[in-house]
Amino acid sequence: MKNVRHFPRLIAEMKINEVTSKIEAHSNEIVASLTQRDVQFYQFIKNESKQTNVAENLIFQFVYSNFYTLDNRKLTPEFKLEYFRIMEELKSSDTIDIEKILFKLHDIPLRGSFKFHFSFASKLAHTLDENVPIWDSQIAKMFSFKRPAGDDWEKIADDFVDQIENIQTAYETIITNNLLVNTLKAFDDKFKGNEISTHKKIDFIFWASGKLSLHNH
Repeated sequence: MKNVRHFPRLIAEMKINEVTSKIEAHSNEIVASLTQRDVQFYQFIKNESKQTNVAENLIFQFVYSNFYTLDNRKLTPEFKLEYFRIMEELKSSDTIDIEKILFKLHDIPLRGSFKFHFSFASKLAHTLDENVPIWDSQIAKMFSFKRPAGDDWEKIADDFVDQIENIQTAYETIITNNLLVNTLKAFDDKFKGNEISTHKKIDFIFWASGKLSLHNH
């Protein structure tokens, strides 16, 4: 991934301390909205992705598709086959290049057209490296990010990578400055013995906060 270029702008626009304070004030509500299914499915995906050939393991593909909504009716069986083939191919990579993943998925024909799959690209990258944050509509709105758009494919991809890098740096800042102490404790109290990284716990927390529309409160 490229060097972060816009973190000062993120701090100014997002007011990360304000956002995390809001999350802390609603920590019980946020954690209550997360389910054992969410955590157990995620842990299955994380563990199984390392131990199996994901391009051939149909049980893994079923759980992953259900959890990450890859069973969306708009996606073709051919797209899904190629998606897991790419995931398996990249497992041996030393570093995860999310822009490369974005274009690999873009280049899979989908009913004769091509498009960027921001959320699915980030979920694939996150499965290979859990320090890469997931980008989806719930998390994006917590950061006041808009879906990258336009006519220039390269600029769209750059905008997406900038958003991913800003989210990643924000999560690292939260960890370094202990900005979600109560919410993380509530998470661990509810999901005792979980083996989820702090980065992923924060991802869960921001996703749940977005679903609860805390960015508007």
